[in-house]
Parts: sequence; structure tokens; C-alpha cells
Amino acid sequence: MRPINVTLDSITWELAKQKPNFSDWVRNQLRSERTKNEVKEAIAELEKQSDYWYQKYMALAYPEGEEE
Repeated sequence: MRPINVTLDSITWELAKQKPNFSDWVRNQLRSERTKNEVKEAIAELEKQSDYWYQKYMALAYPEGEEE
């Protein structure tokens, strides 16, 4: 592992001292953030695909345009 320095103020210093393994906690937080971004990207891609297939369905179901 590569070391990195983090500057903490007095409040965050006290919070960090409460963690049994601050470095492990930081690593987990960073991985969690990365995972959240990957999930958001996957959802956005699925939404695009869903919109695509919805348009295909509507074109087949209502070739003359959507019924009212």
C-alpha cells in the first residue's frame, strides 16, 4: 500500500481517533463512493436502454402514432 497524508482539523481529528482503524475506514469509504458512481452509471445506461425499447414498442404497437 502507498501512504498518503490527510490533514484534519480538531473536530475531524477527534472523529478519526474514534475509528479502530482509520486507514481501513478511509479505504472502505473511497471504495463505497466508487461503487455508488458505478451503480449510478449502470442505472443511467439501463434507463437509456429502457427508453430505446419503449420507443420500439410504441412504434410497433401504434404505427400511426399513440392513441388518445
